[in-house]
Amino acid sequence: MLRSSPRIEKALMDGTAPTIIMKNMLGNPHSLTIDKRENKLYWADSGLNRIEMSDLIGGNRIVLVDGQPGYPRGLAIFGEFLYWFDKKVVSRIHKKTRSDRLWVRETKFNRLSGLIAVEHTVPTNWHPCFNNNSGCSHICFILELNRTQCSCPVGMVLKTDKKTCWEPPTCNSNEFKCGNGQCIPAVWRCDQYPECDDESDEANCERCKPSEFECTNGKCIKKELVCDNHRDCKDGADEKHCTQKEVPGKTDQS
Repeated sequence: MLRSSPRIEKALMDGTAPTIIMKNMLGNPHSLTIDKRENKLYWADSGLNRIEMSDLIGGNRIVLVDGQPGYPRGLAIFGEFLYWFDKKVVSRIHKKTRSDRLWVRETKFNRLSGLIAVEHTVPTNWHPCFNNNSGCSHICFILELNRTQCSCPVGMVLKTDKKTCWEPPTCNSNEFKCGNGQCIPAVWRCDQYPECDDESDEANCERCKPSEFECTNGKCIKKELVCDNHRDCKDGADEKHCTQKEVPGKTDQS
């Protein structure tokens, strides 16, 4: 993954919890592939002109091909060999011994962007999303400890059951659209009481202006009303810690 400096990162399948696994001695890493049987990570580095491998947390790093790999793209593991192609030539090398480098064939395609190796003997029923898509209506992601999480295509959101995707309704002009698609009256927005199931109606609410005093319940009043012997905040927060004496005849406002 490329940012201001090259690095390789990993994240959960839903894109959360990104973690840097490698950031040293990298030029321009790309074309990552994983050997599922050996739990190894392979990548090409056009900046350093090499192909490397490591374990899945960035340790035990080994240079597999050093110098003259061309500009390899589309790395793929099949059996005991690592395959890649450069321009029109598909090459391979033994993934463990780094021997038996061979130009497999020349392709007739000019714009190949990747290689995919399919091994039919790899079982699939171990995956927690294998059985009934783990109850997800659309997309099932695997998380840590073989837990699952449902997700939705663009334009759809999860219902409160966290399993079913739906197209959120279009809210009226006098309504606020919650993050989960729910519609609530616009006047309920930022009233210190969450009415959206996801509480998005109370997120990113503006605080009081510099010329205002914020009551405990979030209500804003003018600063000149503070310590005027008249409760403008419902709980009287504007009249607490005041030094002047209460003026007789003033009544409280609920």
